[in-house]
Amino acid sequence: MPGRIVSSPWPALLTLLLGASICPGRPLASADGPVALRLEVSADGPRYAVGEAVRLTLAVTNPGRDAVSLITPSSQHYEFVVWKVGEEVWRWSADQMFLTVLSRLTILPGETRTFTAEWDQRDRAGRRVGPGDYLVVGTLIGGEQVRLTPRQLRITIR
Repeated sequence: MPGRIVSSPWPALLTLLLGASICPGRPLASADGPVALRLEVSADGPRYAVGEAVRLTLAVTNPGRDAVSLITPSSQHYEFVVWKVGEEVWRWSADQMFLTVLSRLTILPGETRTFTAEWDQRDRAGRRVGPGDYLVVGTLIGGEQVRLTPRQLRITIR
């Protein structure tokens, strides 16, 4: 079954380029109601020693009967950000390069897509972070098209 394109900031352009029917501001709906992708963020443990690598996973699952396609303004499909006391410490994409092209991410019915990253416990300036509690936020780029909100996970460095 072909995937459907959901609301996008570029509805006219996408309709023209992709031949899709787009309804700005409305989540994708099927005969069963709104599409509900499930998003989970996890790490390989809740506690880490100072300097120990933190392996992060973002999983998006499509429990529905229809494929769901999201459109993103670049080849980046996910993001991880680490915060401490309301201040951004690290951003996965900060040292990545992405193509600046419209990109489609399709999740098939029953499929789970996983995206991973590893944080080496260094801040944006490359300095080792200290002990404490940190908040990891995982985001699926384009997830707002189906009202999918970022997920959070708390970890502790001792």
